[in-house]
Amino acid sequence: MPGLPMSDLVDLTTTTLEDMPKLDFEVPLQYQDYIAVNQFLRGGGKNLEIQSGYGIRRNIMLEQSGNAEHVQLYQSTAVNVADVQSQLTAPWCHAQTYWSIERREALMNRAPARFVDLLESRRVDAMVSFADLLEDRAWKSVNTSGDTINPRGIPYWVTIGANGENGFYGGQTRDNAGNAITSVGGITPVDLDRWCNYYSDYAGPTAADAMVKKMHEVYRKIRFKAPRIVADLEKGPLSGFAIYMDGTTIDEYEAYTRKSNDEVGFDVGKFAGATAFQRTPVTWVPPLDTAQTDYRGANPIYFINHNKFKLFILRGDNLRESEPMIDRNQHNVITTFVDLSYNYCCIDRRSQALIATL
Repeated sequence: MPGLPMSDLVDLTTTTLEDMPKLDFEVPLQYQDYIAVNQFLRGGGKNLEIQSGYGIRRNIMLEQSGNAEHVQLYQSTAVNVADVQSQLTAPWCHAQTYWSIERREALMNRAPARFVDLLESRRVDAMVSFADLLEDRAWKSVNTSGDTINPRGIPYWVTIGANGENGFYGGQTRDNAGNAITSVGGITPVDLDRWCNYYSDYAGPTAADAMVKKMHEVYRKIRFKAPRIVADLEKGPLSGFAIYMDGTTIDEYEAYTRKSNDEVGFDVGKFAGATAFQRTPVTWVPPLDTAQTDYRGANPIYFINHNKFKLFILRGDNLRESEPMIDRNQHNVITTFVDLSYNYCCIDRRSQALIATL
């Protein structure tokens, strides 16, 4: 490796990368668990859609023609062809991470094993940083109504109503500062209750009996169904259902299940070794522990139907790893980039719910 011209360093790095495992999110550090990353990017399947185009577009039916009627014999009919389609839209959000190697670092790590370790550590560090960014933004709304830089996370699509409300009142959404955004995914939910998530106000997790009663109410209203077999939790048709809580709320919920399990049976407590409600997994989301009461309420409980809440990724830009390239401003440095173009979309807000304290 004497001298090690930059072209040789590029070739060496490229060859080493080819022998490394496929890109993945590993060695998480900031959060104890990466719910969004695991559910969407690593879970794949029905939660992930790859498509092209200049943005995300979906036609969804939010109205009805009202053409059904009772008639008499030989009654004439004025045929009505109604436009019942609305168009859901979302922009692509572009994210990147990268790592760099300096030529003289390679000289200091001449042994092949040491160079591989150096490259691998830089690569893992970049992907951990990427995982932290994606997980954090998945549990936030947009910064402003015109924000096209950041993705539309779960609180953008599943939002609070007003104090004391119980019903499909999660209409207009809010940005991260709590400002109202009238159009949600390009659709204005005014007079369209089919484009509203269910919202229920509650007194907080310490009022455990009332909290569980609210959870039963939400479960019925958005048509969650308890799985009949354990396999449904992992790969069956009901595997897309999940309940998410912050740390304080899940602590109170688990304490309640320990005290009440003999009385409530299978409704709350453990199912298949996991904390559950009506046999649906209840999961702690570390980013929800950060107080954001102005737009998602305090101690939020999200009921998410992942069959209707998807991650869209631009075809050809799904964790695309570039070839190592020489930095024009630092002639001894080569850099490798990883790119992702994506956004979250809820295609049925009515099948989602939020319980929160305002």
